[in-house]
Amino acid sequence: MEEKMNPKFIAGDKVEVRNEDDGFRGSWYEATIYRSMPRVRRYTITYTTLLSDDNTQPLRETVDWNNVRPRPTPVIVSDAFKVGCEVEAYCNDGWWIGKVKDVVKSSDDGVGYRVWFPESKEEIEFRREEVREHLDWIAGVWRKSSINEKNEEIDDDDDGGGGGDSATKLSVGQQVEVSSEEEGLIGAWYTARLLEEDVGGKYLVEYRNIRTDDEKYFLRETVDSFHIRPSPPPGQSTTFKALEEVDALFQDGWWVGIIISTQEEEEDQNYYLVYFKQTNEVIKFSPSELRFHHEWIHGKWIQTSKVFFNCNTH
Repeated sequence: MEEKMNPKFIAGDKVEVRNEDDGFRGSWYEATIYRSMPRVRRYTITYTTLLSDDNTQPLRETVDWNNVRPRPTPVIVSDAFKVGCEVEAYCNDGWWIGKVKDVVKSSDDGVGYRVWFPESKEEIEFRREEVREHLDWIAGVWRKSSINEKNEEIDDDDDGGGGGDSATKLSVGQQVEVSSEEEGLIGAWYTARLLEEDVGGKYLVEYRNIRTDDEKYFLRETVDSFHIRPSPPPGQSTTFKALEEVDALFQDGWWVGIIISTQEEEEDQNYYLVYFKQTNEVIKFSPSELRFHHEWIHGKWIQTSKVFFNCNTH
């Protein structure tokens, strides 16, 4: 299974290498394969933009095979990325994953973007040429980001009239899901019950599976409106296909992942191997621990698991 997740690169191949060090986690740097070591699944690479400690030559190091991918094929964007689009921005010699917070004018009167980076909680402005569409290299295929085309379709529907208010009113006592921006928890959603709404648009919630430090009570917390959503619609299928996007129940939360393959085990029970790009892990789940991934966009649930989306406007 692992062999399918990474091509066999040879010396001279142009690649990108992921850095997992603290402060750099998730960033990608251009490099060239210097030596391939297939038996230990490692590569010695030479970076294009990073230098050795004495700054006299390009940095060379040996990395695990699963931190190496081809360089994405350049894509010509006809216009601009939309607000909320997942992109990669070129900063400090590498490509960093973030989301477009705003479209602005750059210093040369061209198009620019203000990009939010959830990992570092920073917001930085970039010129158009410093931003590219975010892609994931999974099972030998470039997979596009999974929100924006559906977002555009909803905008079109709303323009046609008859659409409701994009902000859905939550009710006290309602079961909801809550996200976190704490390191190691970004991307997960946790089931909770809405206790009360504050005047400032914040909500008091009580988690269903997370307890206080002394384990006596379920944890209560006040969260911002953009960290809370209704519970997704119940799943109608226990069968999933390779490359479908799912939510997996893991460590008390729902984490977004991608089906890599199916395994049939005892009592003819199917299990699924799920890849998590945030942690670069593959974990086995039973069907009862999975659900199709949905995005809460403009007050509507949109299933994204069956579509490869395009992030560009048209």
